Amino acid sequence: LNALQPGDVVTFQAPNTAVITHRITRVEQVAGLTYLETKGDANASPDPDLVPLSWVIGRVVFSVPLVGYLLALPSSPLGIVAMASLVLCLLVAHAFLLSVRAGSPRRPLAPGAG
Repeated sequence: LNALQPGDVVTFQAPNTAVITHRITRVEQVAGLTYLETKGDANASPDPDLVPLSWVIGRVVFSVPLVGYLLALPSSPLGIVAMASLVLCLLVAHAFLLSVRAGSPRRPLAPGAG
Protein backbone atom coordinates (compact mmCIF):
# COMPACT_ATOMS: atom_id res chain seq x y z
CA LEU A 1 0.00 0.00 0.00
CA ASN A 2 3.00 2.30 0.16
CA ALA A 3 2.86 2.80 -3.61
CA LEU A 4 -0.54 4.50 -3.54
CA GLN A 5 -0.81 7.57 -5.72
CA PRO A 6 -3.39 10.13 -6.83
CA GLY A 7 -5.98 8.52 -9.06
CA ASP A 8 -5.93 5.18 -7.22
CA VAL A 9 -9.22 4.10 -5.67
CA VAL A 10 -8.91 2.84 -2.10
CA THR A 11 -11.24 1.36 0.47
CA PHE A 12 -10.74 2.54 4.03
CA GLN A 13 -12.45 2.49 7.40
CA ALA A 14 -12.06 5.02 10.16
CA PRO A 15 -12.61 3.68 13.67
CA ASN A 16 -16.32 3.16 14.39
CA THR A 17 -17.44 4.20 10.91
CA ALA A 18 -18.64 2.61 7.70
CA VAL A 19 -16.32 1.27 5.04
CA ILE A 20 -15.73 3.93 2.35
CA THR A 21 -14.33 3.64 -1.16
CA HIS A 22 -12.98 6.89 -2.63
CA ARG A 23 -10.37 8.07 -5.10
CA ILE A 24 -7.05 9.49 -3.88
CA THR A 25 -6.58 13.12 -4.89
CA ARG A 26 -3.35 13.79 -3.02
CA VAL A 27 -0.76 11.91 -0.93
CA GLU A 28 0.79 13.89 1.91
CA GLN A 29 3.54 13.19 4.43
CA VAL A 30 2.96 14.66 7.90
CA ALA A 31 5.49 14.03 10.66
CA GLY A 32 6.78 10.97 8.83
CA LEU A 33 3.31 9.45 8.40
CA THR A 34 1.45 9.08 5.11
CA TYR A 35 -2.00 10.61 4.75
CA LEU A 36 -4.36 10.52 1.80
CA GLU A 37 -6.72 13.18 0.61
CA THR A 38 -9.71 11.37 -0.89
CA LYS A 39 -12.82 12.30 -2.82
CA GLY A 40 -15.86 10.34 -3.88
CA ASP A 41 -16.30 10.40 -7.65
CA ALA A 42 -19.80 11.83 -7.25
CA ASN A 43 -18.69 14.51 -4.78
CA ALA A 44 -17.81 18.06 -5.80
CA SER A 45 -14.98 18.50 -3.30
CA PRO A 46 -12.47 16.33 -1.44
CA ASP A 47 -13.33 14.77 1.90
CA PRO A 48 -12.80 17.18 4.81
CA ASP A 49 -10.35 14.96 6.70
CA LEU A 50 -7.14 13.31 5.58
CA VAL A 51 -7.09 9.51 5.74
CA PRO A 52 -4.15 7.92 7.56
CA LEU A 53 -2.56 5.10 5.59
CA SER A 54 -3.30 2.78 8.53
CA TRP A 55 -7.05 3.08 7.81
CA VAL A 56 -6.67 1.79 4.26
CA ILE A 57 -8.04 -1.72 3.78
CA GLY A 58 -7.00 -2.08 0.16
CA ARG A 59 -6.77 -0.64 -3.32
CA VAL A 60 -9.43 -1.30 -5.95
CA VAL A 61 -7.90 -3.42 -8.70
CA PHE A 62 -10.94 -3.86 -10.95
CA SER A 63 -14.64 -3.18 -10.89
CA VAL A 64 -17.71 -4.38 -12.72
CA PRO A 65 -19.71 -1.34 -13.85
CA LEU A 66 -23.34 -1.09 -12.73
CA VAL A 67 -23.27 -4.30 -10.67
CA GLY A 68 -24.08 -2.23 -7.58
CA TYR A 69 -27.48 -1.42 -9.04
CA LEU A 70 -28.18 -5.12 -9.49
CA LEU A 71 -27.14 -5.85 -5.90
CA ALA A 72 -29.33 -3.01 -4.59
CA LEU A 73 -32.37 -4.17 -6.57
CA PRO A 74 -33.76 -6.54 -3.90
CA SER A 75 -33.74 -3.78 -1.30
CA SER A 76 -36.52 -1.74 -2.91
CA PRO A 77 -40.19 -2.71 -3.29
CA LEU A 78 -40.08 -2.01 -7.02
CA GLY A 79 -36.97 -4.16 -7.33
CA ILE A 80 -38.63 -7.06 -5.52
CA VAL A 81 -41.66 -6.86 -7.82
CA ALA A 82 -39.39 -6.68 -10.88
CA MET A 83 -37.36 -9.70 -9.79
CA ALA A 84 -40.49 -11.72 -8.94
CA SER A 85 -41.98 -10.82 -12.33
CA LEU A 86 -38.82 -11.92 -14.10
CA VAL A 87 -38.79 -15.26 -12.28
CA LEU A 88 -42.48 -15.78 -13.07
CA CYS A 89 -41.91 -14.98 -16.76
CA LEU A 90 -39.01 -17.42 -16.92
CA LEU A 91 -41.10 -20.16 -15.30
CA VAL A 92 -43.99 -19.58 -17.71
CA ALA A 93 -41.62 -19.59 -20.70
CA HIS A 94 -40.01 -22.82 -19.47
CA ALA A 95 -43.41 -24.49 -19.01
CA PHE A 96 -44.50 -23.32 -22.47
CA LEU A 97 -41.36 -24.70 -24.10
CA LEU A 98 -41.81 -28.02 -22.31
CA SER A 99 -45.42 -28.29 -23.49
CA VAL A 100 -44.49 -27.43 -27.08
CA ARG A 101 -41.68 -29.95 -27.05
CA ALA A 102 -43.92 -32.66 -25.54
CA GLY A 103 -46.62 -32.06 -28.15
CA SER A 104 -44.38 -32.16 -31.21
CA PRO A 105 -44.40 -35.44 -33.12
CA ARG A 106 -41.18 -37.38 -33.20
CA ARG A 107 -39.78 -38.21 -36.59
CA PRO A 108 -38.02 -41.53 -36.95
CA LEU A 109 -34.38 -41.44 -37.90
CA ALA A 110 -33.60 -42.15 -41.51
CA PRO A 111 -32.09 -45.58 -42.13
CA GLY A 112 -28.37 -45.50 -41.53
CA ALA A 113 -28.54 -42.26 -39.51
CA GLY A 114 -27.34 -42.07 -35.96
